[in-house]
Amino acid sequence: MLSVVSRALAIFIGLFLCGCADQVARMDAARQPQQANFDEKDENTCRSRGAVPEFNGYLECRRQLADQRASAKAEAEANRQQGNDGMIDVGAGTSTGR
Repeated sequence: MLSVVSRALAIFIGLFLCGCADQVARMDAARQPQQANFDEKDENTCRSRGAVPEFNGYLECRRQLADQRASAKAEAEANRQQGNDGMIDVGAGTSTGR
């Protein structure tokens, strides 16, 4: 009986892990086109500012754009977390002093 339970548990865990791996693969596949779009946009932006790929100004431009994107992402994440932490339970029955 223990052997049957052990096998069933092993099969369940295996299937679960396969599902997780598939989900991670799908998420990575979705990120790749997004990164390609950022690369293309950044290149076009830097070229429109007069930066040429063979010179340091181009690398600095690309770095600044990547930093701006990272800062915006971090700020959005912080705002999202603050929004979740600052939630108020409207139905708690507390009075506001009015």
